[in-house]
Amino acid sequence: MNRLNKILLSVLVVVACGFMTFVGTVDASIKETVDVNNTLYDHIENGTKIIGITKFNPNTILTAKRASQATMNDVAYNLNNPNYDGVHIYYYYYGWYEFDENNNSTPVSNPSVLNELNIFYVDNVEKKLSINYSGATNNLSFKTDKANKNREVSYANGVITVPATVKNLTVLSNNTPQITYAKVDESDMTFLENPTTGKLIAIDNSLNYLPMDSSIMFDGHIPFKITDNDIVPNGNYVSVGIVRNSNDTPEESDREKITFIVQDAANLEGTVYNWGVDNDDIMRQLDIMFSENIREATITVIWEKGNSETFKVSITNGTELEEIPEGKMIWDSRTGIATDEEGNELNFPVDSSTVKNTVIFSGVIGYVESGANSIAGNRVGVEITPNDKYKNTDTSKIGITVEGTTSEEDAVPTWDNGVIHFTPVITDTNRVITIKVTWEQGFTQVFTIDATQAFLQGPTV
Repeated sequence: MNRLNKILLSVLVVVACGFMTFVGTVDASIKETVDVNNTLYDHIENGTKIIGITKFNPNTILTAKRASQATMNDVAYNLNNPNYDGVHIYYYYYGWYEFDENNNSTPVSNPSVLNELNIFYVDNVEKKLSINYSGATNNLSFKTDKANKNREVSYANGVITVPATVKNLTVLSNNTPQITYAKVDESDMTFLENPTTGKLIAIDNSLNYLPMDSSIMFDGHIPFKITDNDIVPNGNYVSVGIVRNSNDTPEESDREKITFIVQDAANLEGTVYNWGVDNDDIMRQLDIMFSENIREATITVIWEKGNSETFKVSITNGTELEEIPEGKMIWDSRTGIATDEEGNELNFPVDSSTVKNTVIFSGVIGYVESGANSIAGNRVGVEITPNDKYKNTDTSKIGITVEGTTSEEDAVPTWDNGVIHFTPVITDTNRVITIKVTWEQGFTQVFTIDATQAFLQGPTV
């Protein structure tokens, strides 16, 4: 509030006036402009203050209380807007000025973006829009997309008066829905009749979930899914459906015009989907990925121009996310020990440490003489243990490729008791070796042997 008070003291070079009577304007234009030649919109005059979606006329004394109310109105209107960056405060006097956090007034660098503004309140009184209505009028009630606005909707003489911030309105007679209206655009005064709407349902019945108005919260154990898809990443997914509430089956061409935008904390711009050929006539399935850092996603459905709905899918803090079924690689302790031609044991100390999927060798790597199935050289060893998910998998179906070895003969990992063993030769020019294990189609894990810090022992003389 201190910020607002300081701003108000700077802005209010106005003539004090007496008490004012506020009356909402029916059929007001939501868009306003400083262009005096524009006859379609209301005009912004010199001395006008703008706080978010509220305009204060030049002769209005802008008190702290009024500024606070304007701020709350702006926040409430943008509550579900993931791109909302806070309330902006402007002042117009032969040009636009903006106030920052330090109460500094600076000219707006690109004033053209303020040529047309969506203004829903004037002096903190909400504008009103009207809808011609000829339906049943017995015991009328109204339901809007903003529950606190329901009581502000009224009907008289064939006209319904609606607060300007309302985007969707359902008219009920004797508690029976008669007709639904939706704005073509948030800044427009035109409403669509009986627009397409939808509802959010849970498809994944293996999870507990709590359905609420336009949202679902999941709880339980979410398995890790291998998508086998280069576009869709592997991860923890839940499946939901957007069901189209309509008695009419849309034509395929109409379905393809419906847009779904999925947003989360890691993807504020959102991923856009259409209806898709794999979905039926009335339901579109969406798979929502969650992680430790992503606990909520927003689905915006644009049914048609000016008609959109927003749904939320979330998981509880107690939801268990199955870990990625990765294998683990460690130093094979059997290596570092070799024998000479006479069978005497040679024990070369090998220091190793494991970082994620990399085993780092340091210290001295011993020299091993050639054997029946191996070449001579400085040899290290690692073993890769599969995740429990793949312990019973036919090893012939698990693909293994190696990069960085000195010869094809030396690039053959072997299986022993369900564990992959690999003992490659390290040379001065080949100190990093990569092992790629494809546990199943769509899931390849990359391991690295790093011997850049090691000393290579010479042959025994």
